[in-house]
Amino acid sequence: MTVRQLLSNLDSRELTEWMAYDLIEPLGPWRDDLRAGIISSTIANALRSKGGRTYQPADFLPQFGEQQQERMTPEQTIEAFAAAFRASPPQPSRTPAPELRRQHARLSETHP
Repeated sequence: MTVRQLLSNLDSRELTEWMAYDLIEPLGPWRDDLRAGIISSTIANALRSKGGRTYQPADFLPQFGEQQQERMTPEQTIEAFAAAFRASPPQPSRTPAPELRRQHARLSETHP
């Protein structure tokens, strides 16, 4: 809705009431982001290691207009995720490729 449409449908009093209501009970995307931040921080705190960092809802809110960090490589992303949950990153398979092919062929024969 444009400002002109809004003003043609609402008088000053009703617009002022909506503005006051928004101060008490915010509406819109900002509120949705806050709700998502609350849920995200609750999950992150439930899964953090003992003595690990305590997360706040603001840690999960989008930061518009601020300097963006450089993008991480896929490997850096996996390592950061593993570190956050104290998991070890996946290790490359130690089984040689020909052996893997034989195992796959045997499984394919028994489970078509």
